[in-house]
Amino acid sequence: MTILIVAAHPDDEVLGCGGTIAKLASQGAEVATLIMTNGEPSRNENIQLQADNASDILGSLSPRILDFPDQRLDCVPMQEIAAAVTNAVVDYEPEIVYTHFPGDLNKDHRLVFEATAIATRPTSRHRVRKLYSYHIPSSTEWAFGQLGTFTPNVFVGIAGKPLDAKRQAMSQYTKEAMEFPHPRSPEALFAIASSWGSVAGLLAAEAFVLVRDIDA
Repeated sequence: MTILIVAAHPDDEVLGCGGTIAKLASQGAEVATLIMTNGEPSRNENIQLQADNASDILGSLSPRILDFPDQRLDCVPMQEIAAAVTNAVVDYEPEIVYTHFPGDLNKDHRLVFEATAIATRPTSRHRVRKLYSYHIPSSTEWAFGQLGTFTPNVFVGIAGKPLDAKRQAMSQYTKEAMEFPHPRSPEALFAIASSWGSVAGLLAAEAFVLVRDIDA
């Protein structure tokens, strides 16, 4: 099984579904990651190395990082953004795709969701069966429901090694990991996973919105 993670910025893949990536990779899935922007150069001088280190910890393929402008995706025609995602879908041929929630506070996240929805439209050209949206701490909840409420209906248990891998992978992004009580701190990531887990009767979990599920 091949899975594609589509993220706007380096670290979004870890924040949104790092535990799930680690769990699926340990079960034999091939997990590819497409990151649309390379982050702000002044903050992330070695971003490909950091992303590679994070992917090594999670067990996924080396991320494909594009050079669309960080925090300025609204300056790029949607056709170009969607085409870049489409290229990844064609190259990796994923059965399952994870991407951002369309109601995030961050505009880049919303546009990447739209581009991914376009690129994974259910046509005879693509094999994508399932499309999920993930929660990004410090972005999804900070919209305070004004752009759409994140109401997950899928939960993946990540207690133990997957959660440990997520926290270790996040630490590779040295300029993005924050100190508590910031939502991107190690303590907050553990608390968020515990909170989602309690919703589903699990010790720890990542939560997703199932956008589409096609059973052929």
